[in-house]
Amino acid sequence: MSEKVLFVDDDPNTLVVYQRFLQRKFEVEVAGGAEEALALIGKGASYAVIVADMEMPGMSGTEFLEKTRLSSPDTVRMMLTGSIDPQTAIEAINKGSVYRFLSKPCPADVFALAIEEALKQYRLVTAERELLEQTLAGSIKVLVDMLALVEPAAFVVGERVRDYLRDFGTARRSPDAWTFEVAALLSQIRFIALPSEVTEKVRKGKPLDVNESEMMARATGASHDLIRNIPRLQLVAEIVLSQQKNYDGSGYPQDGASETAIPYGARLLKIFSEIVDWENRGGSLREALAHMEGNPGQFDPALVVEVLERFRIDPSDTPTGAKEIREVALADLAIGQILMASIMTSAGLVVLAGGSKITRLLLERVRNFAAIQRLVEPFRIEVKRPPMPTP
Repeated sequence: MSEKVLFVDDDPNTLVVYQRFLQRKFEVEVAGGAEEALALIGKGASYAVIVADMEMPGMSGTEFLEKTRLSSPDTVRMMLTGSIDPQTAIEAINKGSVYRFLSKPCPADVFALAIEEALKQYRLVTAERELLEQTLAGSIKVLVDMLALVEPAAFVVGERVRDYLRDFGTARRSPDAWTFEVAALLSQIRFIALPSEVTEKVRKGKPLDVNESEMMARATGASHDLIRNIPRLQLVAEIVLSQQKNYDGSGYPQDGASETAIPYGARLLKIFSEIVDWENRGGSLREALAHMEGNPGQFDPALVVEVLERFRIDPSDTPTGAKEIREVALADLAIGQILMASIMTSAGLVVLAGGSKITRLLLERVRNFAAIQRLVEPFRIEVKRPPMPTP
């Protein structure tokens, strides 16, 4: 957002006077009323500071600033008024998050100083938000990179679930799409804590015994505890915790929640995780959804119908397990490629497991091993994954 100042008043003379003075120091735009100002914002204009007159025909300054608070939360809002009673001031502060009131008429130098202070407040707010967002993004990246290094196959599953959720969320224009996508990426963190034998059984869809099920539950709980310590990821943590809970309330966690009381994101994540697991075993999207339709106690039946409608499954679709494969040498191995077979040393040590998606860290790992041991080349990679069904 640029540091532009928007001045809103229904008096043309007032607009001219303040614009003439303020534009010497600030980048100023004016609007002759609330509707005109909202039209500017609706067209993509952004402002660091908005100053609105209290009494305007059609929409009051308080009503106008309340609308801008919803669309531009970082903007610093000020109100210009001839007189104000305590109740009106409280309403303006509560609804419009008014930073400061200015008396009308306001001396130009006082007005300019108030705007300077408002700009400082805007810079403080945006700097804190950017720091939080960068910290959040960095924390997520560290966790995902750690997963890619330790359990690369699980990392690939998380990415594919994320892709499905992104496509579904984009089509529905869900405001929580970002949260669901992060939950998908972090849903696989639990596999870091599981023995390889248990992980392999999960990947092949084999039932777990009592001890193994308890391991899975503890690993899922540990993932939840890890994620919830990161600011703004509390909802993501709850989704990850309940990602395998059945729609009828059975399964982990045993918290008494069932049906729509289970977090929406968790019900959605369970469906797309099942689809990816099904595809990894050579099945098709159609077959996975047919399986879920036949098990309403496990999956939210209404959501399954939404997914069916979103992807408009063709009964003649072919299994998505069919992939085009190419063989490459070490020099041609690149970030983003997906391994179709494990990379191994000549002594039989697995360097990277099949199914791994090559990241910068994993590529460095392969090169480091190649520097000290002979690798079995060429490597088999997936050229492209079949496109997801589209309407």
